[in-house]
Amino acid sequence: MGSEFGPASPTRTCTVCRNELPLNAHYFHRDNSALNHYGFQWTCKRCKILARRQFVKDNPGLKRAEDRRRQQRLRMAALLHYSDGSPKCSCCGESQIEFLAIDHINGGAPEQGGSSTKLFRWLKAHGYPPGFRVLCHNCNSSLGFYGYCPHQQETLEGAS
Repeated sequence: MGSEFGPASPTRTCTVCRNELPLNAHYFHRDNSALNHYGFQWTCKRCKILARRQFVKDNPGLKRAEDRRRQQRLRMAALLHYSDGSPKCSCCGESQIEFLAIDHINGGAPEQGGSSTKLFRWLKAHGYPPGFRVLCHNCNSSLGFYGYCPHQQETLEGAS
């Protein structure tokens, strides 16, 4: 039903709390997967949040596993990007995924975070900017502690 100011905005009754709410992104999450529901889910955001909190409280092990999988996906995406699709150390060629890390070529910046998860999120959010590379933990640690990697020294000595 409209008014003199234009048509009334559509509403939706949440399937959980049964409250009738305005049908917009403030009250409902977007969902374009099903037909004939105006692109929004049937459960309101508040009920979704409450259900998620209860799920996490009831299933802490599943939540940890979910977080671990998400972190592994972020890490693998960064490794694939910075090694042109074949994850390996750019110094020694190590390809064992568990041994690889992302290296800040010119040192780290505070806004990029200290933990690896925070770094992987930052990289993704910023479109995987230049200035990073894949190194194994040995090469990365050696560069951090000594300022060089023994593999680079071997290459320099072999060229002499």
